[in-house]
Amino acid sequence: MADVCRKFGISEQTFYRWRNDFGKAQPDGTPPKTERIRALETENERLKEAVVDLVLQIQAYKQSNGK
Repeated sequence: MADVCRKFGISEQTFYRWRNDFGKAQPDGTPPKTERIRALETENERLKEAVVDLVLQIQAYKQSNGK
């Protein structure tokens, strides 16, 4: 492991901290940070699409009312 860490310019302590943070479930049963990040990214995309739909509806409403 030391050779790999040296190759990427990180300490072994950093590697193991990252592995704990991003690679396995937390003691309280919550998913690893990477899974939570992916879930948040998916939710963010869904919300962005909803905002786009609403903006288009508002624009169509304004055009139909001559504003």
